Amino acid sequence: FGLDSVLESTMSTKSTELSVLVGFEDLDFARARAARRALKAWQPRRVKASTTTLYAVASRLRQDLQGLQGRQKAWILSAQFRSNATGCQKCTTVWTVDCPEKCTYQYGAIEAVCEGLKGIDLVFWDSDGSAADGWLLEWLSIERACAPRFVLLLNLSLPNHGAWIRERLRASGYQEVWWDAKILHPDPYLTMTLSDVRRVRSWVLLAYSPIHPQS
Repeated sequence: FGLDSVLESTMSTKSTELSVLVGFEDLDFARARAARRALKAWQPRRVKASTTTLYAVASRLRQDLQGLQGRQKAWILSAQFRSNATGCQKCTTVWTVDCPEKCTYQYGAIEAVCEGLKGIDLVFWDSDGSAADGWLLEWLSIERACAPRFVLLLNLSLPNHGAWIRERLRASGYQEVWWDAKILHPDPYLTMTLSDVRRVRSWVLLAYSPIHPQS
């Protein structure tokens, strides 16, 4: 995708800066196992927590960071994002007008991670394509608690993915520093279904600029 330099600067073991990777364990067992295999070289530490122990998770991350001494580290966090997740999920799936009142802000797993890391540099973001689901709330938590310097959004051209996040970030002080797209195969409209929608893909990398872009 033309992101080799970005990935190398973030993931390379030759980097003199500390590289930390945090992921949230997938509820699907097979996908969770595949993620652990992909991170095997990082020797990820799996941390399981409840909503009542999230502050302890933040403290544990800070302590682990202090002991890394320049080495890379990965955590896989298994925890519930919100203690009131059931009510929030129900109202977001139907785009209820008063959903913000039903989903008041609460300290969750995302906040614990970003507090423990004292902010993050890069968010790698993709959704599962749900029209209205918990990932909407997850993004708002990332935006509020993590304030990432860079945001990489995948599959902008697909329905119910991150295009709305791009527009939101562009209006909030972020600028596009890289964009790319790909046509997966040259035969359009073979079927007028999702398979053709998925034929066109695009990605974007945004960086926060302290100077808001002029209109």
